[in-house]
Amino acid sequence: MKNRLCISDARLAQYLCGGLSLNERDDIEKHLSECDHCLQLLTEAYELTNTPVFLKYLSLLLNYLKIHKYILLASICLGLSFIYPKYFFQCLLASALLGIKSIVNARTTKMLIMIQESLKKENKDIHNIIKK
Repeated sequence: MKNRLCISDARLAQYLCGGLSLNERDDIEKHLSECDHCLQLLTEAYELTNTPVFLKYLSLLLNYLKIHKYILLASICLGLSFIYPKYFFQCLLASALLGIKSIVNARTTKMLIMIQESLKKENKDIHNIIKK
């Protein structure tokens, strides 16, 4: 049962991630040895964060963000252009440039350019170029 002396969820998360000093860790470990409620919360959080499903979805999310980072940044700049009207045009320009950068970096765009170049050279072996 949770009492008023229990550790906050944020502090337990910091403890779990290893983001506390030695003195703070000792204090939390002492509390965990006396409080079943906090110990149960900590074990549940540990099991949740170390399951293969969680790690799989986390890696998929990070991969998605890595691939679409320019679109995400362009969206943020577009939103900031309305929040800060003083810098509307600067944010709008940054958003447009980041959008163009995402198009240029797209894998399909590069592939289409390679196909077009091979057709210009009248190269009939397009499959080798696509594999590269």
